[in-house]
Amino acid sequence: MAQEMAEELQVKPQEVAHFLVTQLNINGIWETMDKLAVPRDRAHTVMQRYGYTGSACIPMALHDAVEKGKIKEGDLLFLIGSGGGLAFASAAVRF
Repeated sequence: MAQEMAEELQVKPQEVAHFLVTQLNINGIWETMDKLAVPRDRAHTVMQRYGYTGSACIPMALHDAVEKGKIKEGDLLFLIGSGGGLAFASAAVRF
């Protein structure tokens, strides 16, 4: 999904400042970042503090990253959510 969205927007995944994704499995997140050739720290996580919170982790991670100064005005963000592993949705946002 991230690759398709990048292609549609005519950007490279490396140009995306942060990926905020459903946080079910950290290894899946890291594998995705590795496949996109993007540093793992661009996928801000909160699962280590709150556990699995479903798609609520996306706005939770966004809030946390903004509070910590990791996301700045003008950053391109990819928000990618899944529900039960069967339904997916994504959005690109310029913060």
